[in-house]
Amino acid sequence: MNYYHKFIDFFQRQNLYNKEMFDYFMNNSILFDYRDEDYHPFIECFYLTKNKKISKISLVVPYIDSDVTTLINIHEYTHAIILYNHLGKIYEEGISSEVLPMFYERLYFEENKDNESLRKHINKLNRKILEGQNPKVLKYRLASDIQNELLNYYNKGHTSLQELNSKVKKLTKNT
Repeated sequence: MNYYHKFIDFFQRQNLYNKEMFDYFMNNSILFDYRDEDYHPFIECFYLTKNKKISKISLVVPYIDSDVTTLINIHEYTHAIILYNHLGKIYEEGISSEVLPMFYERLYFEENKDNESLRKHINKLNRKILEGQNPKVLKYRLASDIQNELLNYYNKGHTSLQELNSKVKKLTKNT
């Protein structure tokens, strides 16, 4: 199975794929073999700012060779897509920054929930969210808490990134 095609297909079906944008991400990524656990702490979407404006986006992600690495890339690429829409603009990361990446992870998981390794990976992530104490975990908890409401909104036909982002802002307004 070609997981990279599955990854691209997922973003195309979500109307989030843009070849120019994805080429930019590929040209600004560090890829590694997920079996090398030394790199796991570095998985992230980074951005540079100049005069408070986003000037560059970079990703550290594993090669896409399984459903687990596809899910990881979906999460980080969702961050990158949101940032890409702010290139050259002022961007302030808020408490809700993990909501949409985790939401798209959930959509992918729902499509592939029969995959046991993917299920184990999701369960491991959920345990880390429940047990963690650092400030970043709070963003994950918030995202986890509003997933069902966001999924219901999505299932009612509100599928564009803009609609979902507006809903996230409403759901997290008082947090």
